[in-house]
Amino acid sequence: MAQPLMQGLQVTAAGRDLGELHLRIQPTNNTFMVATCHERTTLHLVQLKELVLRKTSYPVATYRTPPPAAVRGFLSQAYWMGSTLSIFITFAHGPVPHTIHYISVVYRCTQYKGSPDACTNCRRAGYSYDVCPHPKSGLCSRCGDKHDRQDVPSCISSCILCGGQHLTGTGSCKSSGAGAGGMTSPDTELQALREEVKQLRAAFSTSTPTLPPVSLPQSFPTPSHQPPQKKGGLMRAQPNP
Repeated sequence: MAQPLMQGLQVTAAGRDLGELHLRIQPTNNTFMVATCHERTTLHLVQLKELVLRKTSYPVATYRTPPPAAVRGFLSQAYWMGSTLSIFITFAHGPVPHTIHYISVVYRCTQYKGSPDACTNCRRAGYSYDVCPHPKSGLCSRCGDKHDRQDVPSCISSCILCGGQHLTGTGSCKSSGAGAGGMTSPDTELQALREEVKQLRAAFSTSTPTLPPVSLPQSFPTPSHQPPQKKGGLMRAQPNP
């Protein structure tokens, strides 16, 4: 399959020199990866909308992988950016900014760490199922044992990362990066913001503002509470007309 793909890329290039390419086919998810050292070739491959294989045209969707130094962040409560409340943004390099200014609105941006990859085929961490170098083992993706498919709902889940009784990387997984070490998912960040708003509302509703006492400087005269005394003097009476 690698040779027809390479020929299809050359045909789609329309005479352009793509240079040296390296293909890696993933039959599990029906995708393939193309590696190149030339930026011009990368920009051309990203714009591909179809691929010709043996005189048949197939629609394709391309995706450019981020550089090694790239970091990801997510925006919470991003109502004007789509139908979801959280938006993921990939930055070419770190650090992730604290705020993002978009359409006259300032959004809070939080670094996204994600969870480590784990393979449900060989039950090892570090890579996902679609790139597993081992043959298919037939192990259950939930518990890691071999049994019939009808017994899957009754088996006890076992996490590959921490060994807990839950699905891998979900729930209260200690190795998923969403525990006490920091908020790394949009749902956790949204819940933290809601709790912060509740605390602020409770503080404003129960507290009564008081003014601190004001002390006059020594140069100011001290006010007296005694009634003023009348000073002696002459009073001039005006005659009536």
